[in-house]
Amino acid sequence: MKIPLFRDTVATKSHVLKKNTNGNKKTYKWYNTHLMLGQRGINGIKTGVTPSAGPCLATSLSYEGIELIVVIICTKSMDIRWSETWKLANWAMQRLKTIDKFYNKASEKNMTKNEESESKN
Repeated sequence: MKIPLFRDTVATKSHVLKKNTNGNKKTYKWYNTHLMLGQRGINGIKTGVTPSAGPCLATSLSYEGIELIVVIICTKSMDIRWSETWKLANWAMQRLKTIDKFYNKASEKNMTKNEESESKN
């Protein structure tokens, strides 16, 4: 979600456009159908349905310094994609936190080893 215009667009809950063409005034209204938008770190992306992929959902979230995009396809129903997204997002966040802890511990060990070898020299 590095492109600001894209990020802002997919995070918009609704948009109204008023158009005046040759004296004909029209108002167009768009509503974001991403029901999770605005919940705990969710900043949108796209809902959809296709014949081959069924009900789908692409979701971006930022939480505790982690940015994640979750894509769900071929769900059994339109409604289940919301809960499946939370399940996958929670699973991924826990794994990323575990990896981060492991990486930080490994990094700390390397720093300690480097400090010890420097003090011996």
